[in-house]
Amino acid sequence: MINKKQLWFFPVVLISHLFIFISFAISHENNDIKSRQFIVNLAHGNGWASQGGEMNWSSYQVSFGEKMANNFFASIAYLNEGHPNNNHRDGFAVIGTGVVDFNQLIKLDLSLGPYFSMNTTRRNKQVHNDKRVGIYGSVALIYYLIPDRFYLQAQYNHVQMFNSFTTDSVMVGIGSNFQNELRSSFATKKDMQISYWLGTSQTNRAKLPLKIGQQVEFKHFINDAAAYSVSYLYEGDNGLVNRQGVIGQIWYVMPISIYWMLSAGAGPYYTYDRHEINNKNDLAGVISLQIDYQLVRHLSTNFRFNRVVSFNDKDQDMFMAGIAWRF
Repeated sequence: MINKKQLWFFPVVLISHLFIFISFAISHENNDIKSRQFIVNLAHGNGWASQGGEMNWSSYQVSFGEKMANNFFASIAYLNEGHPNNNHRDGFAVIGTGVVDFNQLIKLDLSLGPYFSMNTTRRNKQVHNDKRVGIYGSVALIYYLIPDRFYLQAQYNHVQMFNSFTTDSVMVGIGSNFQNELRSSFATKKDMQISYWLGTSQTNRAKLPLKIGQQVEFKHFINDAAAYSVSYLYEGDNGLVNRQGVIGQIWYVMPISIYWMLSAGAGPYYTYDRHEINNKNDLAGVISLQIDYQLVRHLSTNFRFNRVVSFNDKDQDMFMAGIAWRF
């Protein structure tokens, strides 16, 4: 059965869909991958929470996005807010960023967007995964070591949640701009892909072992900016979760060079869990971040992070390596 908590996941998916279709329109209008400009950055720091105190130097962020207009780009970000007392909250945000140019080397980024969070906490001696939607905002000072290419950043983040604690953090990081000046070997008339994945599966509960999970996926590339996929996922059996099922995802795709591609996907996951007593069949979600490296024209090797978003306090993280054939 779908409960109210499960409904929080789907607005975030819909927002991601809108972001993809904006990219689709831009790619279709230009009909040339040369026009696409990307940005990727990593940041780490410390902060504090309105509930639980200091983050213990556990705050970090990974984001990648695309220039949509002059001085504006949109990004998808993974944020780990840190580890205040009895809280381990992270999540995903879809962000719009306005850029203020001071000169060729110094810029100011102002970012804002919806944030879907997952917090592992204990109440009454039980582990819970609280799902909530909030607002992510940040201000970042950018200094380019190489103009329009490689930069350093100092960043302040604020996360405002509804009916939960807020967090603030200060981070430093690095980033780079990419412009795909050559048509990528990913951008071929071969728009179907089959892939196989193998990797570790880890639940949010302490003292439970890592297990091996597997995934088989069929993906259709709409164009250089968007794709959709159907896959079968087996998460492994760690004694608490023995879950498998079918996933449908839509993807935002960034071919940042001739050989490298980044992508993010999200969608519903229809599951069957042998260890569940009451509801063996359930509806969950999966959010994925992926890196692809082109080996030859139709063959690539890949690394993927899957976050299984359950609504029965049994979230799992999967780190997987795979191989894909495009045809």
